[in-house]
Amino acid sequence: MGTHFWIFIFFVCASAEECPVGFIEISGKCYLFSEHLGENVRTQLEARLFCQVLGHEYSVDLATLGSEATSATDPLMKYIYDNDMSDSGLWLGAERSGSTFQWIDGRDLSTESFLWHYAAPSSHDCVAVASSWNNNNVKRHYIADRTCSELYHFVCEKFQ
Repeated sequence: MGTHFWIFIFFVCASAEECPVGFIEISGKCYLFSEHLGENVRTQLEARLFCQVLGHEYSVDLATLGSEATSATDPLMKYIYDNDMSDSGLWLGAERSGSTFQWIDGRDLSTESFLWHYAAPSSHDCVAVASSWNNNNVKRHYIADRTCSELYHFVCEKFQ
């Protein structure tokens, strides 16, 4: 029985994600929110460069979504919703690539995704989290394409 206990402890310790100082763990991934640091709002490019500079010992970039099918079940979107962080916009790591969108980790972001606002995407090149109230007086969080020069807070992700 003692051997199994130590194997379990080793497995738990070896598989746990260690987040750098300032990052928080959400469903096994590490995120840093500019608003938590008191950082100023930035353009999408400035936000992305800020994140990348943090990664001198590991890879950091703007955060991606997509571990779940809807904004209501994606762990990062749920955290943003629970902490009321998207009222003024929050940059994510997705950009237009020709006529499609792509997450910065190379995955496609389908224009049919349930993460999009019902009227998005339109003609802008960068992606942010936003929120609005619907006709039933329910607040909904979603992603929307935005002009890359707009100023928003942002969320960085530490990649494996």
